[in-house]
Amino acid sequence: MAEEIGATIKQIKEKIAIIQEYDKFIDEPEDYFTMISHYYLVEIEEKLGNQDLDKYEKELGFRPVEVKIKDAIKVYQRNIESKNSRATKWIKRETYILKRLDEIYN
Repeated sequence: MAEEIGATIKQIKEKIAIIQEYDKFIDEPEDYFTMISHYYLVEIEEKLGNQDLDKYEKELGFRPVEVKIKDAIKVYQRNIESKNSRATKWIKRETYILKRLDEIYN
């Protein structure tokens, strides 16, 4: 939370999902890796601090913006369908989890 949006977590309320992905390395296609993402419902401090983004996140212009879940899904879905350079695997993963969360909480 601190890295991505500059937030400080006040309380972890519950674990809501785990997604496990398998993929090949681009540079070494004979090697595979596993990525496990854990999702939690949390309460954060009201005031946001500074982000600590990776280089590629800065290049993509990541910044914290409050949006409705359905609007985020629409934007991600458009990127996936356009097959542009922003349609990365993480967008596909995040779209999947946003759709599931929308089903659960709405």
